[in-house]
Amino acid sequence: MERSKLGIFLILLVLGASAGEDKTNKPAAKPASETTTQAPPAAAAAAQPVKAAAKVDKLGAVAAKVGVTDSETRTTDWKDLSRGQKLSTPLGPADSNDKLTVKISTGQRLHQVFILLRNKITDEEFGFIAQADTEAGSGYKVDVDFSSAEYDSGTYEVTLYLGDFLIEDSVEWVLGDIVFKSTSEQPKQKPSLNSLYAVSYEEKPEIKHMFRQPEPRPPKLVSDAFTFLVLAPILILFLLWAKIGVNINKFPFTLSALGFHLGLTGIFGVYALFWIKLTMFEALKWMTIPCLVTFITGNRLLKHVAERDGK
Repeated sequence: MERSKLGIFLILLVLGASAGEDKTNKPAAKPASETTTQAPPAAAAAAQPVKAAAKVDKLGAVAAKVGVTDSETRTTDWKDLSRGQKLSTPLGPADSNDKLTVKISTGQRLHQVFILLRNKITDEEFGFIAQADTEAGSGYKVDVDFSSAEYDSGTYEVTLYLGDFLIEDSVEWVLGDIVFKSTSEQPKQKPSLNSLYAVSYEEKPEIKHMFRQPEPRPPKLVSDAFTFLVLAPILILFLLWAKIGVNINKFPFTLSALGFHLGLTGIFGVYALFWIKLTMFEALKWMTIPCLVTFITGNRLLKHVAERDGK
């Protein structure tokens, strides 16, 4: 009885301990002030500011002032031009000591502003990039100094170019002409082109293939001595044949045997002519005939010899 009471007591003790652990491990609820709500993605994207795309616009009002500064009086005779207007009379004449100045008035900031001088006789062109006009506080200014010796005497056409990425109506504006007279007596020297980059479209001379010139032959004495040394074994062979005798008992006196030996003789003859006067291509052409005869007759001669030795 006492044992049963003790077991019941232990069971109740274990249950009480597990219930206490559940209460201590349970997380505390957040207060109402700490609870937050997350906005959906679509609403968050709509809340971000949207960057406006660059707008392409047209060029506004543009005006230009063109003048030549005299080197002696240091004065400039300005000519005012509105957009599209051209000088009625050419400027100048200007010399190497004068300076051409072009001022451009525009309320917009442009990416490309430059002028182009073109010689009406030689079509030679010179480009000048405009800089911000610091004196006026706005617009652009181009100064062309004629003191350089690069300009030939003559009439130059002055063209103004205005453009930008955000301008849809770029401008090519012919301002007028200017007469330039060089004070240098010597004409301008044209720069010589590098031969690596120069392009010539003139007719080239015809290219004719030529073989290399043959090497000079040795003296006649050396050639004769070498020829004698080469032919000496053949001469010795004939002398020994005359002394010992020649056994031609097994020589087949047939058409194939005669043709084969004649073909060999012809090949050696072509070699001799090649050494004396023939070129390589001529020797190859003449070599085809004896080589063909030697091949055909040699095949038949070997067949005849094989049949004779087999009997």
